[in-house]
Amino acid sequence: MKLRFFVLFGVVLLALSLAGACGGGGGELSLQAYFQRLGDISKRVDDRDQELTTNFPNAFSDPEQTRGYYDDFLPTADQALSDIKKLDPPDEAQAAHDEFAAALDDFVKSLKTVREGLDDVESGDDLQTFFDDRSDEISPKSDRFQLACSGLQDLAGQNKIEVDLQCDDEDQSDGGGTSLDEYFQSLDAIFEEADQQIDDLQQELDDAIAISGNVDDQLQALDDFLAASIETTENAIDGITALEAPSDAADSEARFVFAARDTVLAADELRDQLRDVTTQDELDSLVADFDATFTAITNEADAACADLQDLADGNNVDVDLNCED
Repeated sequence: MKLRFFVLFGVVLLALSLAGACGGGGGELSLQAYFQRLGDISKRVDDRDQELTTNFPNAFSDPEQTRGYYDDFLPTADQALSDIKKLDPPDEAQAAHDEFAAALDDFVKSLKTVREGLDDVESGDDLQTFFDDRSDEISPKSDRFQLACSGLQDLAGQNKIEVDLQCDDEDQSDGGGTSLDEYFQSLDAIFEEADQQIDDLQQELDDAIAISGNVDDQLQALDDFLAASIETTENAIDGITALEAPSDAADSEARFVFAARDTVLAADELRDQLRDVTTQDELDSLVADFDATFTAITNEADAACADLQDLADGNNVDVDLNCED
């Protein structure tokens, strides 16, 4: 498994015979200061949650107490979101910060929708049914938030910064009994399928670039490639997140998926920027800037993949993830 789906956007640089390296903008906070402030915000939310759990011991089983919990908790969540959006992270945390803020925003909105629906709930049985009916809508938003939080927590750990972002709201299980061998074989199959799709897309891009007569032709070929590759990547991400990862693999998988989502975000942004390009020099400069973003993302993915490979090797699972190919 060559993980080609993850490095798919690198072929853009090769196909256009471009090289470059320089990245954009900067944050005013140091990485240490950023995580200290983020940790303070997270602790404030966690402390409020614990306080309300004491104040409303039957929340989520008694409708009235559940409404009371939401009424008192949502202002804290809103303030936390506002404070997080005001943070100015350093470059190395910018993408992870943006995803975390977006995921939290989405999650808080879903909580507000839940609170609105609680007004019509009268009994404990109705409450259970109420939450069951909304599980498919709320769970993906919660999962996205947990994943984004874990990504930031991992970034702090990689930089030896001690902070607890309170990402885990409950103990991890062993993924409903999925063995490590089953997990890695399924992961390998997902990548192999994506690899083949990317092979086909790369060939189409190479052919289009070879016959392109002007910058407009190159832009169209690049946009077609990015659109199709984003779809392939998102399908692979969906497949990975649907796996029941054993607890030993959960953190590394989360880091890898987070990096893959960064790839999609970067590609979407590149597509938007390409619409304003009119000259070859502008195209060259844009793709060169993208190279810096792409390199940072692949470094994160390589590290997470290497951890997964080490886990497989340590448990005598016969799989080769070819993390840096």
